[in-house]
Amino acid sequence: MDAPNRGILSGVAVIVLTLTVPAAPAAELCTSCTDCEAKLASGLYPTVELANDIIDHAGTCIRLDQAESNLTFDCAGHLIDGDGLAANPVRGIAMLHGSTNTITNCLISDFTSAIYLVETNTMTIVDNHMIGNNIGIDLSYADGNHISGNTVQEAFTGIKLSNSSNNLVEFNTFCDSYPWDIYYASGLDNEGYENVCSVTYYWNDVGASDCTYTCGVFASDFEDGGFGDWIVVTD
Repeated sequence: MDAPNRGILSGVAVIVLTLTVPAAPAAELCTSCTDCEAKLASGLYPTVELANDIIDHAGTCIRLDQAESNLTFDCAGHLIDGDGLAANPVRGIAMLHGSTNTITNCLISDFTSAIYLVETNTMTIVDNHMIGNNIGIDLSYADGNHISGNTVQEAFTGIKLSNSSNNLVEFNTFCDSYPWDIYYASGLDNEGYENVCSVTYYWNDVGASDCTYTCGVFASDFEDGGFGDWIVVTD
């Protein structure tokens, strides 16, 4: 019985297909506030990555206000630093009217607001570190956004939610801010899980009073002991 089976198999051609999965397009690099803003606003690049630190920038660094959507801005661990001198509000990264954008891996210091979202939805703000801003993350009329894995230190307000609803705020650390780590001004059905903070205004994580965890000890080496250029932050 074995020999006929071998004969049948020997007459069958075996075709092996190798499928090639195309590589994801590389991120487009940018080197300054103007360069990053232009490339994000162009609609040509789904992912824009910061290639270097930006120090002592005067005014707002990146502002997208034409409902730009479906973008990722990745700072790749680089710093965006303001000059801390403006009399009028200035933002590190401001996104207005857009949806489904991601801001990630950014270090942001010395702005009125580090990240500013107005009339946005389904944004993802993840794994950023903000220190020495007036407000770390500022949401206004911003619904259905995901705020996760961020650290905000030494602000007047760590995160502010105003007229903003259905946002998910989880696994963040809002500490060393005065007077508020989390300021929940107005909105509906926002939920928080596993956040770290000490002083809140009308905010409670689900199943907790205030945040799930309270702040521990944070060490930062900052010029003048407070709101100067970023040097190093450890937690």
